[in-house]
Amino acid sequence: TTIRGGGGAPATEISTTLRERLTPDEIRRVATAHTRDVDAYQFYPALINSHARLTYTEVAAILANTRGPDAAKRPDLVPHLLAHWVLNASDRWLIERYRGTSAVGIYVASYAFIDGVNLLAASMNRAWVPLFTRSFADPAQRSTIARGITYFVLVVASVSTSLVVLSPSLVRLFFAPAYVEAAQIAPILALGGLAQGLYYVYVTVLFFHARNGILPVVTVIAGTLNIVLNILWLPTYGIAGAAWATLLGYVVLMLGVRWASLRVAKLPFEVRRLAKLAAVCAMTMLCGGGLDFALTGWTELGAKLALIAVGAGVLVALGFFSPEELRAL
Repeated sequence: TTIRGGGGAPATEISTTLRERLTPDEIRRVATAHTRDVDAYQFYPALINSHARLTYTEVAAILANTRGPDAAKRPDLVPHLLAHWVLNASDRWLIERYRGTSAVGIYVASYAFIDGVNLLAASMNRAWVPLFTRSFADPAQRSTIARGITYFVLVVASVSTSLVVLSPSLVRLFFAPAYVEAAQIAPILALGGLAQGLYYVYVTVLFFHARNGILPVVTVIAGTLNIVLNILWLPTYGIAGAAWATLLGYVVLMLGVRWASLRVAKLPFEVRRLAKLAAVCAMTMLCGGGLDFALTGWTELGAKLALIAVGAGVLVALGFFSPEELRAL
């Protein structure tokens, strides 16, 4: 439920249980309290516009029957959900067609690394959306939004970089010999998780301003590109071609949503901090790639873990974290 207050009160999101059941899409007039400290508060007239949440059960029902009653309720979401499914799952069908079921098994094993990044990004998004909703309408909170974006990107980029570096060694140490080819494509897919994480940062702008009509177009373009690249690259490059197609599909999705969000509102960024983070992550990935096959087994894994620790130390030495943040850590 989104409350938009008058009198300069910022927009806020409430999750408390109301005594009276709110009917979706029914606007109601209420009074809101804007609390400044323990002893001072002020009431403002406001409007509540309640929206029914989209659940995973509804998504599954829409994908299972795109002409069914659930799809009829949300016709604008059908192409968006189908294109997301294409982007996430169509490569398995094409790999089986061109390379056989054994190649699908190797690819699915590699996909665990992008799924790990995506799961983390989706979990952080549940915290990012309420922060954004509370703060974005208030100009005084721009620094809060910028800092939230920095923290979001820091966590997703750190995990993605770590998996790009570590995944080849993890595959060779812990996967069965039949899956050794996964070591070549796992870093590519882990990098795709970073693009998916950045997608969450930008798409929030579109949902906040109710300008998500462009989303199906962007998602369909990304999904179509993924299919075309798989058809072109699978016969020649095998599952490595499918991994690169997935990465480029997510990058196009992120860039398309970024373009759409910039047409609606401009997000504040802590540019210097993010530039330092990008430089350290890039160098860590490059150095980690140089360690592949330079050492063996646990020695290689240990060297890569040490490299990641050095990267974190360089980030601190570059002044990425403020003294207050370091004390909090």
